[in-house]
Amino acid sequence: MSSELVRSSTSLSRLGRTCFLSCLTSVPVARASPSVPLRCSAAWLLPLLVERLHMLLAEGNDSSQDERAEVLISMLHIAENEIKAKDAQIDILNQMIAANERELSSKDGKIDELQQEIVRLKKEMDSFKTLFNRYLAKSEAARGSRQSSSPSLKGAAGAASNAPPGLPPPPTVVGTGVPSDGSAFVSASPAESTDSSSAVRPEKVSYMPVGVEQR
Repeated sequence: MSSELVRSSTSLSRLGRTCFLSCLTSVPVARASPSVPLRCSAAWLLPLLVERLHMLLAEGNDSSQDERAEVLISMLHIAENEIKAKDAQIDILNQMIAANERELSSKDGKIDELQQEIVRLKKEMDSFKTLFNRYLAKSEAARGSRQSSSPSLKGAAGAASNAPPGLPPPPTVVGTGVPSDGSAFVSASPAESTDSSSAVRPEKVSYMPVGVEQR
């Protein structure tokens, strides 16, 4: 009875080994994307192989050595495929990290450009404020000077308008020493004015029209 059980278990183990090997052949070398699952996952293959390996080691006969070697080879293939899948995932993650780093570097460059633009705009704003303040100061000074000079101009205009109309305007003295009414005079020097004997007085000359006798 025990020998029949051993033979049946051996046949089942060979059938299971065949299923394992056929499943291993269907395992892809590397997944194209981390979201694509493996056809034969190590989550349930490895425990079965480990259990079968323990059974073969418990038997201890020479006929089970080949089967143990096949089980170990199957386990190695599964581990290799799993490692390759993990490596593919790591490569994809590295590519994503590199893309993110490039995007961050480009954004950092844009941030630097924006900061330089902000500094330039601040300088332009400060210069504009300075010029505007100067303009306001000049306009206020001009307005104050106009307001201070307007009362004196109004007073002079009022005095001229209040003068009587019959009186002639006062004579204006020309800077050459000749009055504006046309009468000529001779100015003596200080030395001549002190000496009365040598003073020369101007004679009055009357001008008559031609053809009129002087009386």
